[in-house]
Amino acid sequence: MDRYKNEKGITLVALAITIIVMTILVGITVGTMYGKDGLITTAKEVKENQERAQEAAQEIIDAQKQEIRTTEDGTKIVEDKDAPTINSFDIETEGDDTIKLNVNVTENNSGIDTIQYSSDGGKNYVIDLADSGAKKYTFRNMNSSIKYAMKVKVTDKAGNVSTAEKEIRISKIEQGDEVEYIPVPRTCVVEARYSGYSADQTITEDVNVTWKILKLNDENNEVQLTTTEPATNSSFYLTGFKGYNNALYYMNYVCSQLYSNEKVGATARCLNMEDIEAGFNDEGKSVKAGHTSGWGNSNYGKQYTLEYNSAYGDFYTPTLYWEEQGAGWQTSGTTRSEQHKSSPTTASYNRNHGFKGTLLTYNMSFAKNYYTDENVYNVLFGTTATYQVATYQIYCDPAWAMWGIYVIKNGGIGDLDCTLATDLGDQNTQKITFRPVITIPLDQMSKFKITY
Repeated sequence: MDRYKNEKGITLVALAITIIVMTILVGITVGTMYGKDGLITTAKEVKENQERAQEAAQEIIDAQKQEIRTTEDGTKIVEDKDAPTINSFDIETEGDDTIKLNVNVTENNSGIDTIQYSSDGGKNYVIDLADSGAKKYTFRNMNSSIKYAMKVKVTDKAGNVSTAEKEIRISKIEQGDEVEYIPVPRTCVVEARYSGYSADQTITEDVNVTWKILKLNDENNEVQLTTTEPATNSSFYLTGFKGYNNALYYMNYVCSQLYSNEKVGATARCLNMEDIEAGFNDEGKSVKAGHTSGWGNSNYGKQYTLEYNSAYGDFYTPTLYWEEQGAGWQTSGTTRSEQHKSSPTTASYNRNHGFKGTLLTYNMSFAKNYYTDENVYNVLFGTTATYQVATYQIYCDPAWAMWGIYVIKNGGIGDLDCTLATDLGDQNTQKITFRPVITIPLDQMSKFKITY
């Protein structure tokens, strides 16, 4: 059987060389007949073709000499025909900065000459100075969040080589890792009497989403996941003042109902602006604070008093805008994404001669350099899709006001792209598409497959 394999290998090499030589001969003939400089140019090309032919032939020969296999744990082993046999390549981490390698190898023919180790896929090798054939090696002072391509190279005294390679990272989970999270399948209903829409809507889980780690909360021993794309199959509609009053409630309610998993203690809510802004560095915070819009190029948080104008009559304002602290001009005591009721309301709007309002909108394109952690940016803005986040976006100036929800699109904030109502009583219907955020106890993460 071995003789048959060898003869087959030699035949493949001979065939490969024959094809290459024929190509060269064709090149010579064509060059002689049609080349710009005739035989002079062709001679140069022949030399280059010969070199390429030799390299290609050597690659084919080397391939015939090597055996390549991948073990169940993902280790790639490449062995020359007569080289030592690598039986296993074990990698173990210790603490936050140590990686231990252990190779089990069987000597063949001439015996082992050296065993070398690498942490960068073979670009640079090290060796145990006390024992050039040591079957164990320890890398220290490693970065726990970096993925290393650990490699061992075993060379026998005849020059035959075997290698084994496997990727490893000390930290078991990091921001940006992909997680095979599975919610408990269910549906929920967004009722027309609360949404302002023309009919009740039955919403289902989007099973086509991919989950990644957004945040590691060591203080609370929790992990937050979000989807790489909006959950488009879970979209629903909101209309006008009722839609505004219940927007944040329903966005979080739908996420909670469709994407939680009580079996592992996982709870779900909707991504909001606090999630997006939490990773800002000083430059990101400065860009937000420096943004101006509307009347007099005002900054975020500018307060206005809107006074009665007989030409337009009383102002329309969402009921929620008056009832909750943190809404309207009472901006202290709560975050923007907490400005919603714990249960839906059928209330719609108030009409008043005037009111005080706060400009709670800004517009910016997010960039990697605005974030302290590039992994967070990549998770948040790995998509250019358009979707809403569970944070109210309010525009006002001395003359008029609009109420809606922040929209993220093309890696930045949309410019009032999801306005639900205005002070003139205009009411719009908007399709709400979102990204869920899952919070899972850290000790439950071992139940999910994690890819990094």
